This record gives sequence, structure tokens and C-alpha cells, in this order.
Amino acid sequence: MDPLGILDEASERSGETLALAARHLDPSLVDVLRIIGFDEEYVSARGSYLYDTAGRAYLDLHTGEGFASLGHNHPDVRAVLQAALGEDLLDGVQIHYSVLAGMLAQELSARLPGALDAVFFASTGAEAVDSAMKFARAATGRARFVSCRSSFHGVTLGPLSIVGDEFFKEGFGPLMGGCELVPFGDLESLEAQLRRGDVAAFVVEPIQGRTVAPAPVGYLRAAQELCRRYGTMFVLDEIQTGLGRTGRFFAHEHAGITPDVLTIAKALGGGTPIGAMATTAALAAVLTPGSHGTTFGGNPLAAAAAVAAVQALADPALLAHARAMGDHLKTQLERLASRHAAIRDVRGVGLMLAAELDRPGAAIVSRCLERGLLVNCTAERVLRFLPPLVITADEIDEGIAILDEALTA
Repeated sequence: MDPLGILDEASERSGETLALAARHLDPSLVDVLRIIGFDEEYVSARGSYLYDTAGRAYLDLHTGEGFASLGHNHPDVRAVLQAALGEDLLDGVQIHYSVLAGMLAQELSARLPGALDAVFFASTGAEAVDSAMKFARAATGRARFVSCRSSFHGVTLGPLSIVGDEFFKEGFGPLMGGCELVPFGDLESLEAQLRRGDVAAFVVEPIQGRTVAPAPVGYLRAAQELCRRYGTMFVLDEIQTGLGRTGRFFAHEHAGITPDVLTIAKALGGGTPIGAMATTAALAAVLTPGSHGTTFGGNPLAAAAAVAAVQALADPALLAHARAMGDHLKTQLERLASRHAAIRDVRGVGLMLAAELDRPGAAIVSRCLERGLLVNCTAERVLRFLPPLVITADEIDEGIAILDEALTA
């Protein structure tokens, strides 16, 4: 039911999407979308596909930077949201806890290493990282942070200060002081920073999301050991790598490690906005009650959707499917690389893969879109593939055929 006719009006005005965005949202982004050929007006989505105003289907190997890991409009998430809207749930969470937030925290804790038994909810991944930075300072009494070059942790001011790509920082300085960057995978440079004894946290991605660069074998375990030796919090940013993306529920499972703090978002809400920071009860206890909070973190609607999403994403059958489809996609990309000199490297884990090119990839991205395939060039020469975990082999083959045509063109 839509008694105000809002959704009907939205449907009628779907052709105005980019005009409204240019007038009231971010005109510069609309200009960029038009330049690179991304100025399609999508009106619906289901499973692995988006649909435009003409009803044309686009295979989505981007999934909104990975947030649609279950595919678009997953039936379980949809059903629980519709059911929640039919209840008279409390809207706010400021003066009480929602049982749904507790259930979600329990679902996550059951799938985390035993030491990580305290969960703090947020609305975004950047807010989860910002929370981790606050907790690390409170726990250690130190001010500095170390992160890696080429890393990405969010664009709000705190996380932006530890992002390792200068592009995102231009025009926003001065940022937080005491934030140092070290080369990803370089233990000697990391230890040189930690040895000073004033680093609150080392924040690192198991796989760098922008370039899909997996951590070298043994690097995460050795980095964790260095952090513990020098009293620094070891913070893993699994906002993009978590929740089945690599074929394990969390990417750190591949390395067999337990971080002091874990940040989660993207796929967590099944399409609804929610992030989380998981840590130990001891670390959680360092804050004065009421000194850290968020208006919408763990709100009933997002928590209900997230419980459904976590249960679906943790299904062993889905994780096995993601591993199998990741192997299939990687094999198909490697076959393309053998036929197209433009592809210099294929890398990644599970369904988080990249093809590094010998030239800027914008033209290839545009050609793919013209043929009904949505991929993203996350660095100038890196095509990144983050398909839904429910993708089928036939859908992968469809996407590979389109990419083959685009590369040939």
C-alpha cells in the first residue's frame, strides 16, 4: 500500500533521475557518469541484474562496491523487512536496546573468533572504522595510527586520515595528525613505526579493495604478532572482504588469525544501511558508559534485515558456491588474458577478483555497459569484479563473453 502515491510518482518520474541528481545532489558526479557512459537510469533490480527504464537487463558484476552480495532484492531480506514494517516497532534506539540488535550481535559473535564477543553498531563502514580508531585510542592511551599505502577505509574525516590513496584527500586537509602510511606487505616498515611505542592501532585490509591486492602469505599473522609485541591494536577492515566475499565468512579465516578489532559493513544489511565494529569485552569496557554511540546503529529495520542477510551469507552451501564460482570466474578471466594482451594480470580470492590492464580501463568499462555488463575500473588500470555470491556459472559466462567483445573492440 502506498496511500501517498510516493512510489507511483517515483515510477512516473524515473526518467528524471539524473536531472534531479544534477540539480539537487552531486552535479559533478553526474557529469563524470555521462563522460564514462555510466549515465543509465536504472529503475529496478533482481538477483544478478539491474533493469533500466526500457526494461533492458544489465548483468551486475559491481554490486555497489559489494553491498549487494546476496544479489538485489533477496527474498529473505525482503520478507523480513516487509514483516518488520507490519509491526509497531520502536523507531529509535537511544534509550533502550532492540532485541533485533541483540540477535544480530549474537549471530555475528557466533561466527567470529571467541575473543570477539562485543559488537557496536553503526550506519556505515566509515563510521565503524571511526569507532575502531576511538576505541584504540581509549584502550592504549596513544594517538598515532598506521595504515597502508593504496588502502581505503572510508571518506569521513577520521578514516580519510588513514586512507592510503591521496586522490581522496585532495582539498580536505589538514587531516588528523599522527597518521603514517607504510607499504602493504612490508613488515620492516611496519615495525619501524610500531617500535616507537606510540601507535594506537595498525589498520589493514586483508585484501586491498581498490586494487584487489591480497596480503602476501604470512603477512597478516606476522603483522598481528608485531602489534602484540609493541602494544598496538591490530584492526582488520573487512568491510569489503567480509561476509562470504572470499569464499569464507570472513577473509581473516584464510590466515587463521584473530584481530583485536574487526570492522564490518557493505553486505551486512542485505541492502539496508548498517555497519559494525566487533571487539573483545575487555576493549569494549574501556569507554565510559554513554561516551560512544550512534543514533541509527542497530535500529530495528536494519537489524532485522541484517539478521536475515547474515543467516543467508553464512550458509555453508552459499559459501561453497561462492568458492566454486570464484574459481570459475578466475579461470575464465585467465583464459581471456591468454587471448588479450591488454590483460596483464588476474588476481584475487573467491568472488573478489581483478584484471589489471596495460592501459586505462574506462573505454572497456563503457563498452561493457553498452553490451549490458556493469563492471568498475577502481584504479585507472584495474577492472574489479565483485559479483553477487548467488551468481551462476551461466551468468559468469555471459559476462565473460561481453568482456571478450569489449576487449576485442
